[in-house]
Formats: sequence, structure tokens, C-alpha cells
Amino acid sequence: MKKILMIEDNDTLRKLLGTVVEGLGGITVYGEETCQSAWEAICRGEYRNLDFIIMDIYTPGVTEEQKEFNGKVLLKRMREKEGFKTIPIITMSSWPETSLEQELLWLGASSHIEKASSLIVDNLSLEVRKILANNSIRQKAGIRKQE
Repeated sequence: MKKILMIEDNDTLRKLLGTVVEGLGGITVYGEETCQSAWEAICRGEYRNLDFIIMDIYTPGVTEEQKEFNGKVLLKRMREKEGFKTIPIITMSSWPETSLEQELLWLGASSHIEKASSLIVDNLSLEVRKILANNSIRQKAGIRKQE
């Protein structure tokens, strides 16, 4: 069973995307299945043995002090930690900006999708399938993910 962490502040979208991902088979959405903010994700620290992460870049902080702690900051911090350097991370945002997508890829995102697109379900399914196929190839080659 593949284990993912989903970070998304919109309850309805989080549940929909979780259902879509689990519907691909062999996947469970992890951590009381999800986190609503980047701050919550860091505080919980439940990242052991994840196969991949799906995260909203513009999740709100819980308090005023956490306001600037968004998905970009979380992405950067994750990629600085040894155990996260190879975990695939799909980022999402509501705004179609080429410069944002380029920045996220530079920060370490594996791929980026637009939430505002009517194709979000198809795009997310495609990106998850790519990750699963890549993980399968790595496993057959004997390349282990970092713990």
C-alpha cells in the first residue's frame, strides 16, 4: 500500500482529491488523512515512509505569526531534510503562473498542477500515475527510497 500526505486547506477539495487518488488503487491518504496547512504539516511531523506528497502552495497559517509559513516555505524546508530529498512532491495552486511553476520546480517540486483547471482530477491522476510508475521502475532496479 502506497502512503501519501495531502496538504490542502479546502475541506471539499481535500476530500475529492483524496478520493480520486485512493481510487487509483493501492494508495492510502495518510495522517488523519490530511493536513489543512503547511504549519500543521510541520508540527505533526508524520513523514516516515511516505511515498509522495500532494500539497497546496497557498495554505493559510493558523495564527498571525504563521501567516508567512506557506507551502513554498514548507517545500523548501522539506527538500533541505535528508529524508525528503527523494520523496516526490506534487504542488497545487489556484493561479496559473508560469513563473510560480518554475519557482516551485526550482525549490524541489516534482510537478505542479493548477487547482482552478477543470482538468484538476485528470491532471492529478496523471501525475500520481507517473510517480507510481517511476517508483515501480526504481524498485525493480533496486533503488530504495530514503527513509
